[in-house]
Amino acid sequence: MKIENASPDLEKAIWDSHEAYAKGETRFFDYLTEDVRVYNLYATEPMIGRDLFREEFRTFEEGRDVRILKTDVKPEGERAVLSQTIEVGKPDVKFIVTQTVVWEQQKGDWKISHIHTAQVGQPILGSEASVRSTDDVRVLNERIATVAATLGVAQ
Repeated sequence: MKIENASPDLEKAIWDSHEAYAKGETRFFDYLTEDVRVYNLYATEPMIGRDLFREEFRTFEEGRDVRILKTDVKPEGERAVLSQTIEVGKPDVKFIVTQTVVWEQQKGDWKISHIHTAQVGQPILGSEASVRSTDDVRVLNERIATVAATLGVAQ
């Protein structure tokens, strides 16, 4: 999948960071600035700093299944904002998340200075835990909302 609006070197950095993240390779952390701000799922405050993020990400080296559903890049000089929707997890449970990732050039290399992650809907459980597109996420969320309204569950 080609990332529209991304320069060739930014696109290479994005795909390489995704691969390292999926495989649990520590070179992923090389793509983070020293003072990166990371908002994880459910976080109200950012985790500040590459070293703290590496320390707190205890299950990183286990790797994970990652599938990019949608990307959008808005370049602005030596910075670029990547918005993406990702399916991430293990074979028996998947999460759909949206991320805003700020990339900036430092000494000629693209680095991540900010990551904000939000979960879309509920985890998908079981061997059929997969979606084909962002439309599937919308349909799944509508089904959850319908069931929740019928059962009187708060959303």
